[in-house]
Amino acid sequence: MLTELRITNLGVIKSAELKFGPGLNVLTGETGAGKTMILNALALALGGKVDSKLVRNEASKLSVEADWQLTEKQIQVLAELLEENTNNLSNQITFGRVIDNLGKSRQTIDGITSNASITNNFSENIIQVFGQSDQKFLSQPSWQIQTLDSFGTKDHQSNLIKYRILFKNLIDLLDQKTKLQIDQSTWLKEREQLQLDLKEFDEISPKLNEDEEILERIKQREKIEQNSAALEQIANLLSPEDQLGLIGSLKQLRQITSSISELADLQEDIVSAQTIAIELEHRVFQLLTNESHDQSLSDLYTRKAQLLELVRKHRLPLNDLIKEFNEARLKFESNASPEKALDLITKEILDIENEISKIRKEIAQSLSQQTTTELVALNMGKTRFIIEVKPISKNPALVVSGTNLNQNGKDVIDFLISNGESEPRLIAKSASGGELSRIMLALQVVLQQSIDNLVYVFDEVDAGIGGETAIEVGKRLAKLAANKQVIVVTHLPQVAAFADHHFCVKGSPAAGISTSDVVELYDDMRVNEIARMLGGMQTNAALTHAQELMALR
Repeated sequence: MLTELRITNLGVIKSAELKFGPGLNVLTGETGAGKTMILNALALALGGKVDSKLVRNEASKLSVEADWQLTEKQIQVLAELLEENTNNLSNQITFGRVIDNLGKSRQTIDGITSNASITNNFSENIIQVFGQSDQKFLSQPSWQIQTLDSFGTKDHQSNLIKYRILFKNLIDLLDQKTKLQIDQSTWLKEREQLQLDLKEFDEISPKLNEDEEILERIKQREKIEQNSAALEQIANLLSPEDQLGLIGSLKQLRQITSSISELADLQEDIVSAQTIAIELEHRVFQLLTNESHDQSLSDLYTRKAQLLELVRKHRLPLNDLIKEFNEARLKFESNASPEKALDLITKEILDIENEISKIRKEIAQSLSQQTTTELVALNMGKTRFIIEVKPISKNPALVVSGTNLNQNGKDVIDFLISNGESEPRLIAKSASGGELSRIMLALQVVLQQSIDNLVYVFDEVDAGIGGETAIEVGKRLAKLAANKQVIVVTHLPQVAAFADHHFCVKGSPAAGISTSDVVELYDDMRVNEIARMLGGMQTNAALTHAQELMALR
């Protein structure tokens, strides 16, 4: 959600702070007063195209800052774009832009310089702008199919993800087959060699980090062998097999001195010496015993040579080699030739695409009916909105078993309208600008539950309408704003009357606007502004009419 927008030296706006809230936020004002500058500021903050002409006359630079409250999912997307840890980002983010009168620009995120293209790419995750020039979306095939798919269930979304993964894998397999010219005989030869390599690998059976461990053990063993002679000599001195050693001598010494009273005070020292000698004998025995059970130095050298030869032969570090052979084993055990793999993935991709196409036709019917219902409420009662799902006929990315496919499946989508009994025609060729605006609004009202946390901005999409139709547009915008934050630039009092937050851009077009202020209106101020919009004169009749419109909320 957009929480605040701060503007300095942008066009006719010298300084402004707009605190947006949830629900329907409306911007009104005289024609030419600078309402569009608000949307320009928002676009610039989110990485939009630089235009030095937007810098206010006599100012050296402009600056804009937009404060956003992001969801966890949006933070995750931003973190990926910035290559940051999500823990380093707050859910309160400020996007800023400074542009000087020479056209030099600086984009910031929370005050830190960033890339404007990153911010611009991220903006599609937080905002959707609809203006008079943006209705072209309605006739773009990519937007149409994305819009239809967004109306599907979680199962449909999961199928789409699975399909796109399979589609990429299929392209990779076909590309691999073409590049390597793999045929069945080549595959059999490769499989035979793989079997021999796996046999050799299994005979050696290396373990992760074993080459480093072997080197360490060789160092330890060499040190032990250097000490082994000394250990055996110590053992012979302490307790030789065929003669009296130090331990035996101390025992005798203790017995002899025990009978001489003059030497009684030395008994404790003799006992201590005997204890130390016995402990020394025990530890030496342990060391010699461990040596006898450990691999010999010769065995360790042999193992080292086996590992080095394996690494040299395959030209990979040991751990990478182990990983590659484990993957190769899975490939071998799968017993699938490239042809078999292609057959399997082809069958799977066609099965899932048939399911996707079937579901698309079902949700197309539902979305068409619901949008048509909304159009009736917008005084387009004779207009039927129709979504047609049909097979790809031109420029497929792949042809699989006679079926044309691209990354979205085997379908193309057409948005059509029919007026009364007329034959359905493509929407771009049949609807006026005002009708396109209302169709877009109707679609967004229906789609709002299936689109996550986007802020909707409508820039005078209510142009060319009035009266009861304008009231219905206001109601639909309010309905959309019940679950979304919506920002609307409007000249219609019927729309402004439904605002939860009403901002007015104040300037004097008649005198030639040089400075405009932006203020949030409350209570009587709102009534006065809506009365002005009704006819320019704040008469009692206009004020009463304004109050009646506001009572419709």
